[in-house]
Amino acid sequence: MKKKQPDKSNALYTNEKLVSLYDTLNPWGQDNDFYFRLVGNSPQNILDVGCGTGTLAIKYAEFGHNVVGIDPAFQMIAKAMSKKNGKLVDWHVSTLQKFTNRSLFDFIIMSGHAFQCLHSDEDISEAFKSIFHLLRPTGSFVFESRNPKRRVWEHWIPEKTFKRLVLPNGVKFEMFHNVIDINEEFVTFEEHYLFEGSPEPIISQSTLRFAPYKKIKVLAAENHLIVDSVWGSWDGSIFEEDSPEIIVKLRQEVF
Repeated sequence: MKKKQPDKSNALYTNEKLVSLYDTLNPWGQDNDFYFRLVGNSPQNILDVGCGTGTLAIKYAEFGHNVVGIDPAFQMIAKAMSKKNGKLVDWHVSTLQKFTNRSLFDFIIMSGHAFQCLHSDEDISEAFKSIFHLLRPTGSFVFESRNPKRRVWEHWIPEKTFKRLVLPNGVKFEMFHNVIDINEEFVTFEEHYLFEGSPEPIISQSTLRFAPYKKIKVLAAENHLIVDSVWGSWDGSIFEEDSPEIIVKLRQEVF
């Protein structure tokens, strides 16, 4: 009998061994600082979309905000719930499009380039429709996408991404990225993880969409969301054509 091959699709978020790496590979950084500063000090209702292992959601909750975290990957939510102060957040295994809530939110975030996992115009439009119905009239939605003009995927090759790392529990592993397909706005790549003592790597395959800012703005407007601000970097600089990031703050259109 032919051995069944493991599903590589987004294994980084569903394979328990890879989920254990997530915080090591994604420590608190400038992006987290940026999102944290945006909220301010007064208590607010916050929705963290694609919350992952909950690093930012828990930090918000620790500072007195009412926080809901959603992610489609059960394994990521389980990791978030197990963390110190994880019980401060209301966690849900859900996509944005399927999520409903009794109260509206002052602030909705989608960090970690999760927006790029929305592949079709329809996916993005459905997400924006959900945002419109979840926001308070005075609320805002902030997310980021890598600027396609920078062609960052050209650096996602083994010789530029190879790393040897050690987990907090002492487990050693090696990793690298490798792009396997580029099709217009879509980049498909693999992440290879080889744990010490393991004969074969675990491979996670993902496809990201590099939508231009003009397309994002048009799809938002079609769903009654207008651009309040757009930044090009985590230092808060204004977005320009060659900025590394497209960081967008949307609010509801006033009728």
